[in-house]
Amino acid sequence: MILHGGYDEPSDSLSAIKYSLELKETVTTLAATGPVPDRYAGNVPAVRPPGGNYVVGHGVVGFFADQPWPDRFAAELVARGLRGGDTLTVVGCHTGEPDGFAAQLATELGILGVLGVVIRAPSGYVHWTSTGPILVDVYPARNEAMRKASRAYSKAEDTAWADYVAYLKAASVKAATAALPSSAAKVYDRLKVFADTRPKDNADELNRCVAVGRAAGKAGAAQITAAMKAAVYVPVLKGPKDKPAIDRTRTYERYSADLRALLTDFYHLADANGGRARAAQKIDKARAKLRAPLELAWPAYSAGYLDQIRAAVAPAHAGRWIDRTSMYAAPPVLLPIPGEADAPEDGTLLTGAAFDAAFDAILATLDF
Repeated sequence: MILHGGYDEPSDSLSAIKYSLELKETVTTLAATGPVPDRYAGNVPAVRPPGGNYVVGHGVVGFFADQPWPDRFAAELVARGLRGGDTLTVVGCHTGEPDGFAAQLATELGILGVLGVVIRAPSGYVHWTSTGPILVDVYPARNEAMRKASRAYSKAEDTAWADYVAYLKAASVKAATAALPSSAAKVYDRLKVFADTRPKDNADELNRCVAVGRAAGKAGAAQITAAMKAAVYVPVLKGPKDKPAIDRTRTYERYSADLRALLTDFYHLADANGGRARAAQKIDKARAKLRAPLELAWPAYSAGYLDQIRAAVAPAHAGRWIDRTSMYAAPPVLLPIPGEADAPEDGTLLTGAAFDAAFDAILATLDF
């Protein structure tokens, strides 16, 4: 059993795509050894030793972002047949920390009476490529092979992003042109809103196109094309004020959101009934165009960057697996604070017959 949150969902985020490609490589690599992959909502059962069970996802400061509630996840695992003597490997960064996800999950399994499950999780960062797990507590400095792989993948991202943006712009022009005969004023009003959010020089250029197009009315389709070709992103800056740098991820994602909103509005103006659905189809196609070349670029990045971490990390900075075993855990007992047990601040504590009546009234309203 290999549980994961999915890696094929369309996305406009380069960082989300990158994460999903790594997740896909991990899951498919593990699946090649025998365990069956499954989504959290599926029903593939846990397996007995010598088989192992895995959960693969995103760990943050000891917590598992894909399954943030260890008690609910423990119950799901038990429902899948996990029992004492089984193993579960959590492939999520830092989930092996003290009081981290693995420790919490072991506790919750103990509370459910499922004892002796060994839960293995990393002490620090973890990657799992086609060559196996990479455990590291402190990343090594980049060597030339890593820099080369990173540059190549970033170039692939930029190329894919340019094609993605070009597709969204072209689709917006088609939709706006279709809307001109009946909604010319609204088309140019919407284009002006978009133009005014661009950097000043670009906004001036786009507004000139809007003015000419508005004067031409439904014959101003060429100005829409010119405006969309000229439109640029608004850079999101990071770093110190004296040396600001463009935050590439946030800049791209904000520009994507602007273009998708513009495209959707144009399609709605062209077709009030089915326009938004048509726009969603175009956006899905654009997302597929964004992801496809990155799928092709991923293996070289994985081999040239991720696998290099294993080779370059210092022994003192290498990560390790931490094992937690589910044991009996008594639920906590909450002790009353001396002097306060019979003195509620609001004086509304119900006892005896009054409590029974309130309890019965609530019970009568509940379904099983």
